[in-house]
Amino acid sequence: MSLLKHAHLNALKRNLGQEEAQVLVEFVNTNLLRGYFYTRVPLCRGHVRIDVVCVLGEKPEYPVSVYGNLQNLRRRLLRLRGVSAWVIEIKKELNFEALGQILVDKYYFPKEYPDIRVEGYGILCEEEDEIIEIVCKYHGVQVFKV
Repeated sequence: MSLLKHAHLNALKRNLGQEEAQVLVEFVNTNLLRGYFYTRVPLCRGHVRIDVVCVLGEKPEYPVSVYGNLQNLRRRLLRLRGVSAWVIEIKKELNFEALGQILVDKYYFPKEYPDIRVEGYGILCEEEDEIIEIVCKYHGVQVFKV
């Protein structure tokens, strides 16, 4: 692994945490969604942070952001017009917390970022939970297992 890729992965781990960063990297490598993955997206005046917003398009060499400044990231996303995206929460295992987070995202994201067209809402996880997955499906939330 090149020094730059190693530094990028370390920054991502600091940004999301070890487990969530690993789940995201595995998912990005599947190419199920192609685009640029913004991490720790501010919501509700920074009170809530969405784990990932994937702006669909070409996949760059370094497809995952490691923005540190949430206000700069918010301004950048507010300038986007006419793009499509997925809003995603990450947990090692599918659980009630992930479901609650994505439902809050689903309510607030279109209000705060009205110029970004949401293609879907999802939860990335390594371990599924059949009961919670049924509720996710009911609410239109895609579960991605990596």
